[in-house]
Formats: sequence, C-alpha cells, structure tokens
Amino acid sequence: MAYNRIRPRTFATDEKRAQALELFRHGIGYIRASRILDMSPNTLRDWRRAFLKGSFKVDLADNQYRYPKAVRERAIRLRLQGYSWSEVTKMTGIS
Repeated sequence: MAYNRIRPRTFATDEKRAQALELFRHGIGYIRASRILDMSPNTLRDWRRAFLKGSFKVDLADNQYRYPKAVRERAIRLRLQGYSWSEVTKMTGIS
C-alpha cells in the first residue's frame, strides 16, 4: 500500500516561493522581500543565498513532503509491536 506524502503546513507555498524568486531577480534584498511577502527574514535570507548559488527552486524537493500523521503513527505502532524496520517498510510501503 503506497501513501501519498503531504506538504507540511509550516512550509511556504509554491506561490510565495515564486514571488520571492521574482523579487530576487529584480534585485530586491532579503530584508525588503521579507517585508513584502510578510515572511521571516531568516527564511528569505536562506532563499536568497540559494538563489545566488543557483540552487533555489520554487517546487519543493520530494524529501520535503511528509507522510500523514496517521501513517507515521501506524509505523511506530508496528515497530513497538516488535516488527523490524524492514518489516515495517514492507507492511506500509514507506521507508
């Protein structure tokens, strides 16, 4: 059984990331961008650094998505019942 991962609610939307990218392309610094987007300057600082390196992406990487809470709790319950991690992986389809 395969489970779909979900985007964490605390992560910025793709729209916010795209807006930040446009601001960076127009030479806006991270402090001003944080005010415009109403986001943490620390987040925008990190995004700007990634932009300058050429590694900033609007889409999240697959490893940034999370499994729903119920799926994680099931995996933990199986592990506590004595199943090995490899057995839990086979039973749930998640690593």
